[in-house]
Amino acid sequence: MHRFVLVARQAAARLCGRGPGVCRGGRTDMALRCAASLAAGQQPRGPRREGTVRWSSAAKASAVKINEKASREKILTLESMNPQVKAVEYAVRGPIVLKAGEIEKELRKGIKKPFTEVIKANIGDAHAMGQRPITFLRQVVALCTYPNLLDSPSFPEDAKKRARRILQGCGGNSLGSYTASQGINCIREDVASYIERRDGGVPADPDNIYLTTGASDGISAILKILISGGGKSRTGVMIPIPQYPLYSAAISELDAIQVNYYLDEENCWALNVNELRRALNEAKAYCNPKVLCIINPGNPTGQVQNRKCIEDVIHFAWEEKLFLLADEVYQDNVYSEGCQFHSFKKILYEMGPEYYNNVELASFHSTSKGYMGECGYRGGYMEVINLHPEIKGQLVKLLSVRLCPPVSGQAAMDIVVNPPVPGEESYAQFIKEKESVLNNLAKKAKLTEDMFNKIPGVHCNPLQGAMYAFPRIFIPSKAIEEAEAHKMAPDMFYCMKLLEETGICVVPGSGFGQREGTYHFRARGRRSSLVPGPGGSWAAPCPPRGCVRPAPLWARFRLGSGRVLAMAPGKAPCRRRSSDSGVEPDRGALPRDRDQRTALSQKKKDQRIALFLSDFDQQAKEHIQEMKKELDSLLQTAEKAFAVELLTMPAAVRKMKRKEVLDLQGREEVALAAAVTDCSLEAMPNPKLVRTNSKKA
Repeated sequence: MHRFVLVARQAAARLCGRGPGVCRGGRTDMALRCAASLAAGQQPRGPRREGTVRWSSAAKASAVKINEKASREKILTLESMNPQVKAVEYAVRGPIVLKAGEIEKELRKGIKKPFTEVIKANIGDAHAMGQRPITFLRQVVALCTYPNLLDSPSFPEDAKKRARRILQGCGGNSLGSYTASQGINCIREDVASYIERRDGGVPADPDNIYLTTGASDGISAILKILISGGGKSRTGVMIPIPQYPLYSAAISELDAIQVNYYLDEENCWALNVNELRRALNEAKAYCNPKVLCIINPGNPTGQVQNRKCIEDVIHFAWEEKLFLLADEVYQDNVYSEGCQFHSFKKILYEMGPEYYNNVELASFHSTSKGYMGECGYRGGYMEVINLHPEIKGQLVKLLSVRLCPPVSGQAAMDIVVNPPVPGEESYAQFIKEKESVLNNLAKKAKLTEDMFNKIPGVHCNPLQGAMYAFPRIFIPSKAIEEAEAHKMAPDMFYCMKLLEETGICVVPGSGFGQREGTYHFRARGRRSSLVPGPGGSWAAPCPPRGCVRPAPLWARFRLGSGRVLAMAPGKAPCRRRSSDSGVEPDRGALPRDRDQRTALSQKKKDQRIALFLSDFDQQAKEHIQEMKKELDSLLQTAEKAFAVELLTMPAAVRKMKRKEVLDLQGREEVALAAAVTDCSLEAMPNPKLVRTNSKKA
């Protein structure tokens, strides 16, 4: 800008016929304006008074020269940018998600699609999927954010107590101040206490705790410290395949070597030490493997490693002198019976001082998953043990560059590790909400697994933990050829078609890694989408044709005020193509064995009598509540059978009031009803059969 002004002044001086700085008054201003107009590529305006402006050739040349410099080439281009950044890929928010965003815009504009909304099952964003926040956590963060609420009677005292403690650790008692690079000291102390409780008394030092911006920040930071060298001495990082794309992205960004070891899909994605050894020995030929990453429970595979497996991995790391990274952000998400989360630190400690004093381990946790689902707060921590003292100083220096993690996220992390305890005011509600979320996630995991395994061409391993399913899809050869014609990976082509035809957004398995010749996708179950729930439906592909198989909505119904029996609003019934191009409803979803229902009902009655004789202690009351739920389920099943029976009748009959159908007494009334509804006598229901079904219900 200064150079422009100088040239403009010189041009103005020449226009005046004098040297620089000599011309003064209105002519100088006019010349400056004219020079600026030329520099902007516009025609100069003349003076307000009559007359013309005479431009020298030198002034025009200077202005044109300025204009040429203003349109110079960009410094930063794809060719000149950091090649490591260009190599980074993150499938969870990749092309599929961009396409989903475009489709959402089209839907908002009114463009017709075979669906009305895009179901984003590509990412584990719990609250976006409808999960309700934990009340106590939000109360404490709200109090920390707006301390004036500490005087409000609407908040419980245990929440206020925690908020005051957190604020006292902040500069100026404000959540808006910077904190120490490692995080607020009292929160790190709470994290250490939490780890000791979780691991049965294994000691934890707050100085080894680093609060982070989610677990991702800690993983990236520790990898930056670990990666070094060039050529064959470049650091090799062993990661599981399938893996969470954060690892491959960070490895590419830091110009390290990715060393793949494959999880055993045939054995529920188990980790085999022999596979670790194979991958390590092969990698030694072209890099220096010194980091081993474990994700437990697994993402995207959902497996939970058993104690023996963890012991084998620790022994392998000790034997091969590998730095262990234990990604344990899903430690609260364990669903299958017989599965239990074991932290790497606990097992390491129990294996004896030879291991505990030597194996370097960094473990990670987060507020984003578990029962909390607080992804947006970006709260997390990492614990690093057996780190060299000088390296600890270097790690703190590296973390100091980003000053500190989000302080609201630190506060949220504190509630995760320091929740209400028995005897406190908020304990009952906290436990109720926590168990509700985890039980709901467990049910969805089982439903998702069962659902995928009912679809032809799809196989899903048991979902033992975490939040995702990683089913295998068997894509026909012609579909693979078509994908190659579009220059797309087969599973990417499959997922793109799934999005375009059904509105379901999932991530292709190629974004996580998979064995050659196998194809998968990762999906997170969501309320009323991939996992059927109250009032919801699901849709999933039916390979090899790629058609949509909705849930049998014809089997769903509602009772309006106890009078009108009506179908639930939704899509058309599930239909399968047949050889004669006809269609038949899929009625397999409704159990029709009445003897079985009767026997089950009698069994529940016997249980009820037994419970009645047990003095109604607390355990008996809980069993009675459970029995009541099961009896309600039987009632719903019988009502569904009654609904299906009505569906076999003409539409005019279905519009009759339910009470009128049940009150038909004899043949004369049936004939009268047939006349009223314009139906044939044969199409009318059998009054005796209808009343019998109603009594059973």
